[in-house]
Amino acid sequence: MRETGRVEGQSRTSLELKACRLIRRERLFPPGSRALVMVSGGQDSVALLHFLATGRAGKDGPVSVYALHVNHHLRGAESDADEALVRELCAGLGVELTVVHKPVDKKKGNVQEAARELRREAGLGVAEEWGCDRIALGHTADDQVETIFYRLGRYGGLGALAAMRACDPPWVRPLLDCRRQETAAYCRTHGLTFASDSGNVYPGYARTAIREKVVPAWEAALPGGVAAACRAAEVATEMREVARFVVDQLLPPMGMTAAAEELQVGNLRKLPPAVRRVLLHEWLERRDREAASRAAVLAVESLLDLSGTAVRSVGGGWRVVKEYERLYLEREPPREEGERKVEAGP
Repeated sequence: MRETGRVEGQSRTSLELKACRLIRRERLFPPGSRALVMVSGGQDSVALLHFLATGRAGKDGPVSVYALHVNHHLRGAESDADEALVRELCAGLGVELTVVHKPVDKKKGNVQEAARELRREAGLGVAEEWGCDRIALGHTADDQVETIFYRLGRYGGLGALAAMRACDPPWVRPLLDCRRQETAAYCRTHGLTFASDSGNVYPGYARTAIREKVVPAWEAALPGGVAAACRAAEVATEMREVARFVVDQLLPPMGMTAAAEELQVGNLRKLPPAVRRVLLHEWLERRDREAASRAAVLAVESLLDLSGTAVRSVGGGWRVVKEYERLYLEREPPREEGERKVEAGP
């Protein structure tokens, strides 16, 4: 643990100014907060840990800071070197560090998604162990835009544009208004050593192509595009919250909620199309994001005018069944060998 205190008499970097402004605006750390910082060893998380542990967030920051490093052993000696770097950093800052070993099977599915889920599980477990009410992540504005492009390509919809939130308790992202070059500059200013993850430039990952090709080309064509996209993401997040509020307020009198196990076809038909589609999107997404594409919503809506029983596959291993006046979601049954499955698109 590192007790934090205000740093006086030092000029502040652009990262510190932006992070302090975001922390204050979004109230990322309630009074008395204890923060667990997820530290990979890369420049963003190293900058974040140093920023919080040395009290540069001032009175708006956490009162104590802990650190967690998750070693997935994906890159052999390089992964072990990252762990050693984080241990040295935390020792120098006087921050209590927990290291968790969570190997990822490279042969099973999306390695990055699997590793992310393992880190999430580890973060929640260690935060509970240390009594931390906030888990701080080093995501930057660049990560935000990459996530927007990635989710738009995979899922579509307002949720994809909203992407990551600065405050999503217990998760907080104090650097979400900062650019990646600002975390690098912060590390240089404070003499901080950080690791370079070779996995971030692996050409087989979709995010690598977005990071290395799409975003630079987009910003070259439209200078300031990253900042504009981040502002759009904030607006989309607010609009999404409004949509959820409207859905949750209007539907109970009709005997429906987005969290219901099943919906009534007759009641759905009575709703204006826009409200009906928002409800269907929320209903699908609260079970599985991959089932909540725009095409899936329209596919489900097409069931409403059919008589009897009908089925639509919506992605992510789910299908929606209309059984007379009932509409419910269930897992796709195992397919026979050679059978072709047709799903709703993005």
